[in-house]
Amino acid sequence: MTRKFLPQPRRMTVAMRRTLLPAALMFSLLLAPAAEAAVGDQLANFRPPRTGDGRAIEIKSGSTAYLSPIATEDVMYVVNLRTQADLGTFDTALDTVEPGRNWGALTGHPDGLMYGASYGGPGKIYRLDPNSGAVTFLFNAATIDAELDGVDGLSAHADGSLFISGDGLGQVSRKIYRVTTAGSVVAGPLTVPFANSGIAVDGEDMWLADIDSQRIHKYTTGGASAGVSFPVADDILPEDLAIDNCSFPGKKALWAYSAGFGGGKVAAYEIGSSTNAGCPPDNQTIPGVPGNISVPGKRGGYRAGLAIFFDARGPADPTGTLFIYVWDFGDWDISLSKPRKRPRKRKPKQDRGGVYHTYKCAGIYKPTVTVIDQNGVRKQIAVSKGVAVDFAKRDTKRHGNLQISPNLAASSKRARIKLDVKKIKKKGRTKIRKITYKVDGRKVGTRKSPKKAVRAKLRRAGPHVLEILTQFKGPRGKKKIKTCFQV
Repeated sequence: MTRKFLPQPRRMTVAMRRTLLPAALMFSLLLAPAAEAAVGDQLANFRPPRTGDGRAIEIKSGSTAYLSPIATEDVMYVVNLRTQADLGTFDTALDTVEPGRNWGALTGHPDGLMYGASYGGPGKIYRLDPNSGAVTFLFNAATIDAELDGVDGLSAHADGSLFISGDGLGQVSRKIYRVTTAGSVVAGPLTVPFANSGIAVDGEDMWLADIDSQRIHKYTTGGASAGVSFPVADDILPEDLAIDNCSFPGKKALWAYSAGFGGGKVAAYEIGSSTNAGCPPDNQTIPGVPGNISVPGKRGGYRAGLAIFFDARGPADPTGTLFIYVWDFGDWDISLSKPRKRPRKRKPKQDRGGVYHTYKCAGIYKPTVTVIDQNGVRKQIAVSKGVAVDFAKRDTKRHGNLQISPNLAASSKRARIKLDVKKIKKKGRTKIRKITYKVDGRKVGTRKSPKKAVRAKLRRAGPHVLEILTQFKGPRGKKKIKTCFQV
């Protein structure tokens, strides 16, 4: 049994097939081309791997989010917003100064550190080292206004000042103050006509979370309404907000962390366009990550239906970086009983650096894996040479003293198909009467001799269903081979 897959034309390379991925959840959105800004369009909505009713969210290194649910006290959850990958936990020292408290609001700051407010009173503001987790007390917001006894909204301006508001649920607080990092009032209060629970400052724009009516409102940092407002999803009760310039190519997003509905979902909404300047590139050098995926050799080659081990593990990283591996094996989902007109691409698999994968169809594959470290740095690696997968053993049939199997050469547009015939016994008078070939349920030719091939035009991309019906003279009977191949 032999098979050969011809080189593919440029317009159907493996990399281009990968762009057809309808993705998880959010991958089709993340990889979509930039379009005209549509403020309020939902870009993503998912429940983080580690759940809990949300209180605080902040973004570091482009798309790495720190999430503080209500029940985790000083411990934050870390997640990659591009892939929804779990990056572990981050333990802060809040428990040493306020035992039992958790973070109610977080913000990045121009000084490179994070600032946070402990939740549930008495409105204390801290400077937080995002590397060590150490905290430094700055001031008590409740001394500015009693409504700030429980700070729920916190965001830093480019000049270093802070915008703060109290607990908005139930319209407890409608006041917003602008203060220094020492707690001195710069401006305010700005009183808004809704219960405000979250603040995200972006230049001179200020986005506010209306928790009771589940809407987002746009104001200026000077306190004027911009006349822009949009609703969030029904399953989002917006508690805290964060600006994201990196997760969505060409788009600026506003993430809202939900305080309820059983699990603390996060959702992203488009608020403008972005050049993605300053975002970590997708293919950086990461210590401990090898240059390519290794595939151990196998005597006789690989066959469809048998597991293949792919290894992207490297030497131990001295910095202790936590890696997430997002695999794309380059194959498609296919049903041999009823082939789809448009095959469905499999979702990428988030797994370890060494994984087994089974291909259903014969073909030449070049899988890739995107490695993401705990800072959101991404590197994509692939196998150095395509992995050739032959037809499965079950595709070889026996009848009388003959053994038959498919023989195929294919590109993205055409296939040349014939039948390999081999005598397995010296005695016997088995002869072939007729061979009928079908591709994707369409008859492409009939031959009386296996020496003559048929040519088929492939009408779609992806995997293809191949059927070969062989009728014999003596002993009379027929054998059917139904299998698949991918180009």
